[in-house]
Amino acid sequence: MTLPWDPTSPPVQPPPGCRDGQRWRIAHTLYTQHRLEDSDTRCRCGELWPCPTYRHAIRALLTAYLQAGPVMIICPTETAICRWCARTIVSHPAHGWVHPHDGYVTCDRPHADAPVATTAEPCPADP
Repeated sequence: MTLPWDPTSPPVQPPPGCRDGQRWRIAHTLYTQHRLEDSDTRCRCGELWPCPTYRHAIRALLTAYLQAGPVMIICPTETAICRWCARTIVSHPAHGWVHPHDGYVTCDRPHADAPVATTAEPCPADP
């Protein structure tokens, strides 16, 4: 998925196409409060980098941009395992792949080696 903004430097104001401006502004505030300090290992809050709040802020920015709230899951036609968090995801006709436990397209617990911004995506097929 290509975003019209850089997840490592999101704009202060919601970008064009953002579905939930209020959530964007709140998430951006969290994002700016939880940044890497000079040590390259700790967040400003003192937690190891990236801290849980920073990851939550990234997820909230993605959610604000992609959808205004949880998506209702009705009779999924296809299921898979998420490439980034290894949890079950289901196919949704309007939103693509969605995590059924919370109805969001974004991952709330991506693996440590996952990119900063992760959305539900099936594991690649084995060759």
